[in-house]
Amino acid sequence: MIVAAALWGRLVYLAAPFAGDGGIFAYMGQLTLTGGRFGEEIIDNKFPTVGLVTGVFWAVFGNYWPGYVLTQCAMTFAAGGLLARSAGMTFGPHARFPTFIGVVALMNLNAAVGGGFQLETVFAFFGCVAASCAMLALHRFDRRDALAAGLAAGYAALVKPTGGAAFAAFFICLLLVPRKVPIQSEAPNPPPGTAGRAGLMLAGLIGFAFPMFVALLYLQRSEQLEILPGIARDIRAYASNSTFEYLDLVQPLLLMGFFLGTLFIKLWVYRRPAYRVSSGAGAVLWVFVIAWFAIEVVGIVMQRRMYGYHFIPLTAPAALLFGVLPRKTTMGQIVGPLLLPLFLSTWRASDVLADVTARPMNWANLAAWLEPRTLPGERIWRDNTPQVLINSDLRPASKLQLVFIFKNTDDAPMRFSGVLIDDLRKHNPRYVITQSDLKQFLHIQTTDARELVRIPARRENYVLAWKHIETFLRDRYEPVTVIGNEAIWQRKEATR
Repeated sequence: MIVAAALWGRLVYLAAPFAGDGGIFAYMGQLTLTGGRFGEEIIDNKFPTVGLVTGVFWAVFGNYWPGYVLTQCAMTFAAGGLLARSAGMTFGPHARFPTFIGVVALMNLNAAVGGGFQLETVFAFFGCVAASCAMLALHRFDRRDALAAGLAAGYAALVKPTGGAAFAAFFICLLLVPRKVPIQSEAPNPPPGTAGRAGLMLAGLIGFAFPMFVALLYLQRSEQLEILPGIARDIRAYASNSTFEYLDLVQPLLLMGFFLGTLFIKLWVYRRPAYRVSSGAGAVLWVFVIAWFAIEVVGIVMQRRMYGYHFIPLTAPAALLFGVLPRKTTMGQIVGPLLLPLFLSTWRASDVLADVTARPMNWANLAAWLEPRTLPGERIWRDNTPQVLINSDLRPASKLQLVFIFKNTDDAPMRFSGVLIDDLRKHNPRYVITQSDLKQFLHIQTTDARELVRIPARRENYVLAWKHIETFLRDRYEPVTVIGNEAIWQRKEATR
């Protein structure tokens, strides 16, 4: 039942090809593989290294959407299996099953998944690999485990800088835990001295450095290294300018309270000697699990906006912390805490399917209309252009391909709308696609988007920016047809 609910929570997105961020991330992979550059072909709140990771998916699947969804689903099961194996080897057999089922269930909660192709699932997968290897390195003190932990953490950091959370926890264990505290009460090898710890650190750093070196080499060869400071500033501004009210803490605090409650129940309700088991883990492994969980929490808070999918990296250390508690495994322990989240996940997934069925995605119809009317390599523009680009042989008419970043800061609407208009003027595309009812679109955005609702200056600039875009379009284009809720504008002959 748990596995079926987990599968439903993620596989429902098979019905929503390249919806939301999925199209953007697939396009970033395509762009990287074809020699495109961030800052010229696309602007987004991501580093160019994301394309190195998603490029693997594009190289294998291209625009075959089921490949993305099924692979990410398989990654959650693999992550759970790896973490459960290491938990069993270090804490004891009692930790295997609850860790595995916890990872699989939590990483596939529909509210957290948020789409069929999300970076956080890739991030969390490599985080689990890093944590699994780090736990083994702290158990048997093999430098190869430390090397693998660093390597996996390095790949996770290509997605987001906070991808090194498990690796950071590993270093905390080696650096801060007093040497007199036994690292592992039942370790197969004696605890290492200072030189041994240094060797584990060095092996981990070598592993971490490899993907970093590959990324730096790619950025240098593609002449994107110089734009990193600007991207970092934009990302920092995006986070620091996110609106915050104390009510925003209610949901994460409720989740944290629910989780701590499940830990308390497992320890208290099953406190009788018949349910107690001995843990083979020493102090350092407990420090690792708690530190990994805490660092992931800090990473989520630092992002400020805390969308549902931001919590995916936290699900694995949460499942691990629950799984390693020294109690015998019972179905009541597992089903009880997961029953409500999985019920809500199943309900929400059903709503997603109903919504997709009632309002089919429009990009396929747009691509079909454009195909006989455009030439290969011709430029077009649409909000979320990649959904059309990856399913055609067209190119973007602007590096601004997603107007979501209009909401980054108070000056972002005017700044980025200026970029869009300048690009449209430069490339002079034959077709531009916008919402057919711009007034209704702006009403929805300014009453639903949290940043626009709470910050009047940003809301006013957002509306003004769209008025500038509309004025530009009416001057140089004329609407020729409406497909779904989107209007296609064609360039006037006088502006060719």
